[in-house]
Amino acid sequence: MLGMTDVRLCYLLLLFACCHAGDHDDQGGGFGDGGDIPGTDNNNDPGGGAPRPTVIFDIDGTLTFNELPLPFVRKGSREATQLYLDLGYEIILLSARPCLTQWQADIVLWLYKFPTDEFLKIVCSPNVIWDPDMRGWFKLRVMKELRDEWNLVYTHAYGDQPSDFGVYHALGIPQSNVFAFRRLFEPDCSPGLYADCMEDYVTHNILYIARQPFVPRPDPAGRSGAIRLIMDNNNHTRR
Repeated sequence: MLGMTDVRLCYLLLLFACCHAGDHDDQGGGFGDGGDIPGTDNNNDPGGGAPRPTVIFDIDGTLTFNELPLPFVRKGSREATQLYLDLGYEIILLSARPCLTQWQADIVLWLYKFPTDEFLKIVCSPNVIWDPDMRGWFKLRVMKELRDEWNLVYTHAYGDQPSDFGVYHALGIPQSNVFAFRRLFEPDCSPGLYADCMEDYVTHNILYIARQPFVPRPDPAGRSGAIRLIMDNNNHTRR
């Protein structure tokens, strides 16, 4: 049986063998023709009922220690997502990463045993988005559509880029519930409106997440995996 080191080595070899290796969340582009990128349609249907408290996590540089393809996650990141799920919160992984390279993140999340089958959504972009403002616009647009469709209430958020913090502020998430992560080789966190600049999730899990109120989540047993959401060329969400 392969050990974790062997698996990571195989992963790195696969990344460098792929012509798309190296694309990441901070590389995106405009909304030109992106072709038909399939998503998965294997989750429960949207419904009304009570609002659903939801936590947003950026992927590259937030759950992972740095932008992929480096296959390393921040200490305590998996436990952070599991704690929120145990408390009843929905989780959305929000990325402007091109969907054609999302497999890189999927492998890392699988290697570190993230509970992705319990996440409500994983968002990626059909195209490369180079401009930071367009990345923010993409994220804000898709999160507003998800909020309206699924009756979501965004309560907490995690990111590492100014565009992340701008989106969270525009969505009405209190600054006290927004948390930033310092990017690799940077002296401090990126500027923005957030409560704290962090290196990992370990202390945060104990002193903050574990103290958040429990909220009943509708029928978590009915899930069969997160829906991969992308934006079509008419800028509407599709599965």
